[in-house]
Amino acid sequence: MEPAGVPDGASVSIEDPRRMNLLGLILADIFDRALHDPDKQRRYRKLVPSVVVVRAGEMAVTLHFEQQTLQVSRGAAEQFRARVEGPLDALLALSLGGGMVGPWLAGRLKTRGSLLLLLRLRPLLQV
Repeated sequence: MEPAGVPDGASVSIEDPRRMNLLGLILADIFDRALHDPDKQRRYRKLVPSVVVVRAGEMAVTLHFEQQTLQVSRGAAEQFRARVEGPLDALLALSLGGGMVGPWLAGRLKTRGSLLLLLRLRPLLQV
């Protein structure tokens, strides 16, 4: 996926889109939509620079939050600032307005690293 044209803001880029897994394609689309909103652009800038790993079942992606580009890569990076994992439906529920704390307390979502970073990331996932 070529970076989307968002004036004066960050864009989303998928590393090797033909090999990207479903999780990466879904997250790239969600972030691409979010980054067209000026309020979410401001929230994005608070995440830079960060590396977040997201895992759902056998699928894993790494999100590289850089100044002008959110790079979505297949697989899990060894070095990360935060990681979240759980079933795909629990992760997608976050983008539909579901909370993060309930699934986390129930053990459906597992986190590692900066919980504050993951909480700051959540509003960007809302569609």
